[in-house]
Amino acid sequence: MFCKIKPVIGDVTEKEKETILFAAKELSRYFGLVDKAGDFPVIPTERYKESEESTLFLVAGHPSLPQVAETSLDDAVFIDVKKLCGTISGTNARAVLIAAYRFLRELGYSFVKPGKVGEELPDVLSQKAVSVCETPSYRHRGICIEGSVFYEGLIALLDWMPKAGMNSYFIQFMSPDAFYNNYYNRQEQRIQKSEMPAMTELIKTEIAKRSLLYHAVGHGWTCETMGIDSNSWDQYHEAITEEQKSIMAEIDGKRDLFNKQPLLTNLCYSNPHVQEKMMDTVLAYCKAHSEVDYLHVWLADGGRNNCECTACSGHRTADFYINMLNLLDEKLEKNGLNTRIVFLIYNILLWAPLQERFANHKRFVMMFAPASRSFTQPLDKAMATQVPLYPKNKDTYYTGTGAYLAALADWQRIVPGVDSFNFDYHFIFGSIYERTGYGLAETLHKDLERLHDLGLNGLMSCQLQHIFFPTALGMNVLSENLWNSSIPFETIVEKTYTVQFGKEHWKTVWDYMRALYEQSTDVAIREYFDTGWVEHPDDPRSEPNKAKMRKAVELVDAFSARYSAMVESMPAGNRRQNWEALLFGAELVKMIYLYYLAETKETEQTLSEAMETMLREKEKQFKMELDAGNFRFLKMLVTSTSCQQQAETKTGGIVDGVIVQ
Repeated sequence: MFCKIKPVIGDVTEKEKETILFAAKELSRYFGLVDKAGDFPVIPTERYKESEESTLFLVAGHPSLPQVAETSLDDAVFIDVKKLCGTISGTNARAVLIAAYRFLRELGYSFVKPGKVGEELPDVLSQKAVSVCETPSYRHRGICIEGSVFYEGLIALLDWMPKAGMNSYFIQFMSPDAFYNNYYNRQEQRIQKSEMPAMTELIKTEIAKRSLLYHAVGHGWTCETMGIDSNSWDQYHEAITEEQKSIMAEIDGKRDLFNKQPLLTNLCYSNPHVQEKMMDTVLAYCKAHSEVDYLHVWLADGGRNNCECTACSGHRTADFYINMLNLLDEKLEKNGLNTRIVFLIYNILLWAPLQERFANHKRFVMMFAPASRSFTQPLDKAMATQVPLYPKNKDTYYTGTGAYLAALADWQRIVPGVDSFNFDYHFIFGSIYERTGYGLAETLHKDLERLHDLGLNGLMSCQLQHIFFPTALGMNVLSENLWNSSIPFETIVEKTYTVQFGKEHWKTVWDYMRALYEQSTDVAIREYFDTGWVEHPDDPRSEPNKAKMRKAVELVDAFSARYSAMVESMPAGNRRQNWEALLFGAELVKMIYLYYLAETKETEQTLSEAMETMLREKEKQFKMELDAGNFRFLKMLVTSTSCQQQAETKTGGIVDGVIVQ
């Protein structure tokens, strides 16, 4: 077969040119993987033609594209191809790349996971007619760095994102050292801190090559303002100057680092000097980083860490926050910088400002971060209750889903019309406890059906980077329903499981995963560990929960007995890898439940050690699917102490929605 692939590169920027050329090369490469005897030359051209024999044109902008609000931010695709001849177009260069991969998917290619382990190629290169004209349901379709990150895995994830229709990536902190450390330096120092920025620069080139919308920083501005390293949650043991202390939040009459952790230390935001110093720090970053599309400007992480001085305690933190952001807008305007600023609804900022308002709404994007929400119930406007009374540091309060939704409504009344998105934790906080992934996928699907009803224009998923385990269902729900929120859950299940487990077995796997989730005790386990989530937590060792766990163990044993021999006889390849991940993932669920069913401490200890051994043995095999950060979380679930007890002894856990390292 012969097809000329012509990327149109006249009247585009250098960055756009790189992405459109990359899209053309990808088409040529994937065509050649199937039709090895074919010829698919890439021939850049300055101008687009409506038709040319044996030619595919890739072009940014086309009269047949749907209208969008902002072509630089909003992706839409137009494909009109017959017999590998015609047009593949998008509203921008990124959308052209998304459209190229969409064309491949229409021809029978599948990309259910990052890397070659997630690809399925058709037997022959189809010449069928393809006609697509679509805009995605949501503008914001992104992933935020979290968990344990290794270079090859992150490159593969970035490569997968436009294949799946996603468009944004968020690198937290000034440098994501903490996430590199979680992978490379868990057991021994293999990569030095001084080497990490260079690795991040390579990651940023991969983001730019695909024209993904680049989000940056978030937490850390408070640390930078203090002149302290902002790239981890570690405690800080160096000397603190009186000048540094003078700008920190006053708590119990003292100004000092909160729990010795700079990242959890707020500042005295009523102080005009603090406001100027912090916003000047942000301004300097904007001047030095024009590549950033969305800069996140947040306060300190954690809770119960707000300034109690007389000037601060008479006002809501959100009023100081809006005042500072208005100051930042003035500084950016004076310097001719159009950087979009993302502000955060989270922790003490759940309580909307009473007095201050934005002077320039167009500068800002609102990010709703319901960190301690339930992941067994989807977000629903009808669940909104009321925001608790504005708390002091020592107050006990519970911010469940209903309170979060009420807080969102309060903010929306104050900043009407501001662009916004959900920043959610299905694949980090949710996945710690719900180990089948099936229930999370169901909740996520319903969340994505309803985001527009909540006034939110998409989702930035704060998540472990390798979370395609035990199946890829959750991540495919994420990508599919962000693009088209009306695609039924059942359609995505069938499509994903067919690719992973075969046409003859997908329905059996579906029935199994659904049945296993129906016996889940994840809510009880989360309530036991994640203190501060609910006032009256369930007991995972109650008789009803133990009965469910026994049933789950029986299901795992029966399924394993039925399919283990079949899997062992399979040739090496993607299909076998998917089946082995399924069997191993279910075995982990079984081990957790056996731990809670154990009648003696000795049995608990034996099971805990056995599960850790299993994880170490399988780590390399499933490194692309199972984030190494899971090891710490899984180990946490098979201990005899709750997270509150672990936090008090500094052994790790989750308290008030914050991971205690």
